[in-house]
Order: sequence, then structure tokens, then C-alpha cells
Amino acid sequence: MQTAGLLGKRKRGRVHRRERERRPMRGMLLPVDGSPRDWIPGLGWQPDLIALLDDAANEVYEAILCEEEGTKAILSGLRSVIEKEALFCSLYTDPGQPTGAAIFSIRPRREKR
Repeated sequence: MQTAGLLGKRKRGRVHRRERERRPMRGMLLPVDGSPRDWIPGLGWQPDLIALLDDAANEVYEAILCEEEGTKAILSGLRSVIEKEALFCSLYTDPGQPTGAAIFSIRPRREKR
């Protein structure tokens, strides 16, 4: 119908997510995301899956099934990542998480002069 000139082209809506470059080195950004689903059918309840990822490598460092996405589950995952991988520079959480949308950065202490 568009080629016949009966309909005009539809305007595109707003872009949902912006494309961005990944961080250049491992450990620079650790996104945390949770998702409630029926991950295990027949379980009788829907666990939340919390994933802690490395932005540069697009690698899952930790995945946790828990009763509820919250501070306790996220801190448990962070502890595991730090023990296995080492410290990270920044932590990103989305608006659906207890901390809200934020980037928390770890900066080395400056020596006092």
C-alpha cells in the first residue's frame, strides 16, 4: 500500500535503549539485573534470577535464584564476584532494583600530603 501511494511511511517512535560502547577492560563496569519468571516450572513459586555481568567481556560472573530481588541477594552475589574475580570499578543497577538506577564507583584513596 505504501508503494502504491495509499499509505505514508510511519514515523518511528522513541528509541527504547541507547547503544553505547562497552568498557574497554574487564572489571570496569559490573551491571546487575534481576528478572522474576517461572524459571523452574512446577516449583510452586516464581524465583527471581539475579545476574551480575562483566560489561567488557559480556560474561556472566554470577547468577542467583532467590525468593526476592533485594539488597541481601545482590550483596551475596557481589561478595561471590569479589572472591572469585577481584574488585570492580563501577556497579550499575537498574530502576527496578532496591537501590534504584545508579552507578556506584570505587575509587582508590588518595594519599594524604
